[in-house]
Amino acid sequence: MKRQEENRGPAVDMQGNQEPVPDMTCEQAVDYIYASWQKADPDRQWDVPDSRKRHPELTASWLSKPVSVPTALVTGSKGKGSTARMLAALLEKQGPCGLLTSPHILDFRERIRLGGSMIGCRDFSRLVGEAKACLDTVAVPSGQFISPIGSQAMTARLYFEENHAAFQVFECGKGVQFDDVGSIPHETALVTPVFKEHLRELGGSLEAIARDKAHILQPGTRTLVMARQDQAVRKIFRDRAQSLGVRVLEYGRDFRASNLQRTEDGIRFDVHTPDNEYRDVLLPTLAAFQAENCALALAASEVMTGKPSDPALLKSLDFAGRQEVLRRSPLWLLDACINRESACQLADSLRALNVKDALLVLAVPDDKDPAGTARILAPFAGEIRICPVTSGHYRITEDQCRVLWNLGVPVNWCPSMDAALADRLWETVCARDPARQDRPVILAGTTAFVSDVYRWMQKQRRPADSVNGRGFPAGSR
Repeated sequence: MKRQEENRGPAVDMQGNQEPVPDMTCEQAVDYIYASWQKADPDRQWDVPDSRKRHPELTASWLSKPVSVPTALVTGSKGKGSTARMLAALLEKQGPCGLLTSPHILDFRERIRLGGSMIGCRDFSRLVGEAKACLDTVAVPSGQFISPIGSQAMTARLYFEENHAAFQVFECGKGVQFDDVGSIPHETALVTPVFKEHLRELGGSLEAIARDKAHILQPGTRTLVMARQDQAVRKIFRDRAQSLGVRVLEYGRDFRASNLQRTEDGIRFDVHTPDNEYRDVLLPTLAAFQAENCALALAASEVMTGKPSDPALLKSLDFAGRQEVLRRSPLWLLDACINRESACQLADSLRALNVKDALLVLAVPDDKDPAGTARILAPFAGEIRICPVTSGHYRITEDQCRVLWNLGVPVNWCPSMDAALADRLWETVCARDPARQDRPVILAGTTAFVSDVYRWMQKQRRPADSVNGRGFPAGSR
């Protein structure tokens, strides 16, 4: 068994022998993961359906190899990353769990974790190199590419196997049918709520999206653990499960969350599964829908281990950018919110907290639902500002302001996050208007925006200014 490396110093095996230095750096490894896609699609044609753009068969010969430990795949439209992380945390009680999720917040290596810790630089570079040696032998037809998630999934599998993970949890991408992760054999499938999202990539209707994601059920899948769903979505999954002989556990019928309460520390609730009851479960987030995702994870954990779970393992879980409280007084709330559905969930929390006259900063890409997001959240705001993100993968333009003004939603354009939050620095607020220091701040946008917020906070950080260990904008509690 390999000893997991530290992030600094030479890597050694269990006998103390120093391992060879990888042929590439972490940055070069990340560049390789995206190289095939960027070469084949330099213009990033987001409007091309996955059925024409993605080719999971290019990595299937490696990813479809049998697994030797209990493995779960997670799909859905909202909360699949959180659910995957909760399931992995619960499984840790029985043994080390490998976890692959996306996207990352600050460091690409956050996507691959074992035992709760992200993969080290040396292991990441070395194992991407091993995946590269395999993938470089693939004859990729002109215009096609090896998906970045395929390279990541291969790297993750290599890492989990050489470190003898006892369990594996993989989060699927937008869909499943044309997603490389869907090739990984798994006995357990989890499905969070499915709704209309990624219509251009997955299909033009809710039913088409559900049919794509229903491919999480494959020969060899034994149990489907499914969240509350639209009736049409539920039927599609149940029909496919029946055709493959897969047992179905459904939210509301077989497991559920109840007695939800919001507290200063997060949400508290009870969970009922087929075999157990868990009382006063605490999650450090304000998002009420995470209670249902937690019930999903607890039910799946029991399926995979055959034993009761310990939800106390979740009370310190980091819900990064998922209705995350960055500061309590005044309230600073951060959420990866990009469409009407997720905005409605955020609005439920703001309503429960009686938030009024907040500064609302939005960074929703043009190809998501900026207008729907702004219109849902506008009643809680005294001022709305829109800003771009630093990542070049997302297009956020000043045109959004004109659209929203025409819809009767007054907004202001800011050329950067620094500009959007310039008057929220403690010294500046006090100098201009001391009364505004108690004004809530709601930050909502894509995951790249969450990353930008964290970096902005690090620049403003002061000792003891922390709710969650990352620090938050300078000022009193």
